[in-house]
Amino acid sequence: MTDQILSQNEIDALLSAVNDGEINLEDDEAEGAEVDEAAQAAVKYDLLSQDRIIRGRMPTLDIINDRFARQFRITLSNSLRKILQVAVESTSLMKYGEFLNYLPIPSCLNIVRLHPLRGSVIVAIETKLIFTFLNNWFGGSTNAQERIEGRDFTAIELMIVRKVVRLLMDDLERSWHPVFPVRGEYLRTEINPQFLAVVAPSDVVVLTSFEIEIDNLRGTVQVVIPYSTVEPIRQHLSSGMQSEGGAEENTWTDQIGEHLLEVEAGASVVLGRSLITIRDLIDLKVGDVITLDQQQVDPLQMFVERALKYTVTPLERAGYLAAEVVGEIEPRRPPDNQQVAAQLEHDDDE
Repeated sequence: MTDQILSQNEIDALLSAVNDGEINLEDDEAEGAEVDEAAQAAVKYDLLSQDRIIRGRMPTLDIINDRFARQFRITLSNSLRKILQVAVESTSLMKYGEFLNYLPIPSCLNIVRLHPLRGSVIVAIETKLIFTFLNNWFGGSTNAQERIEGRDFTAIELMIVRKVVRLLMDDLERSWHPVFPVRGEYLRTEINPQFLAVVAPSDVVVLTSFEIEIDNLRGTVQVVIPYSTVEPIRQHLSSGMQSEGGAEENTWTDQIGEHLLEVEAGASVVLGRSLITIRDLIDLKVGDVITLDQQQVDPLQMFVERALKYTVTPLERAGYLAAEVVGEIEPRRPPDNQQVAAQLEHDDDE
């Protein structure tokens, strides 16, 4: 394409128009200045950045985190046999690269999966918490401080790490189940953040920090979920919990019910009873036979925590005495007011 050059006549016509005021150079300069200012005010926009799709809050995720904190507190207290506190410290969105920058070296970084969600999740546990758990499980002191600079975790320390992560994943599954059922899978443990290529440094992650307090020691557990992992179920996390009518969830009732199912209850079978005098008791010797009030063909009574619950028959199983349940005894209910009134009237008539 050839360049178009003004002829001498056209140049003379332009100069004449400028001199006569037909062309205002100030307006052109002002318009050019406005264009320059608009260009300077413009912000570069990366269409590949996840910032463009992050909007609004996820209130249901906050409820999940609160439920997890309460459940994990009970689990750790039962496992360590020591009362401790677990609380949600914060939930925020940040670049994955920013999260990696402030991680100390070494760190206890555990990579897990939450099936069927895509991508990996990071569970970061402060190393002082790991050694606190180890010391408590093996009878040591909570205040013991251990450092692992320059070395990896030992086999025993990794065993404790996996145990803590397993407990954490179980409670995380329970907390997520009412919203979106997930299944946790432990993958591996790293101590150097440079080996955590979970997502790109520019990708956004959801960072939830939980503070754990045991005796006079405090530590942090962080759960890092890539935003791309929760994006497909964002509607579940943004709509809030449904708690209408009979579907209302009672978290504490559910937790107590789950733990009550694991409580051990003592059961005993009574062969029979007999009344003897003090003289007979004093004269009692080896070989004497005491007659009981129980017939040989009648079923025996089985008590659970001193409450009569079942009738059973004795038998032998694998070399041990056993009892086969043949009937259930209904608990006695206290009489209602009408029954009491009727009984009182009957007594008065007599």
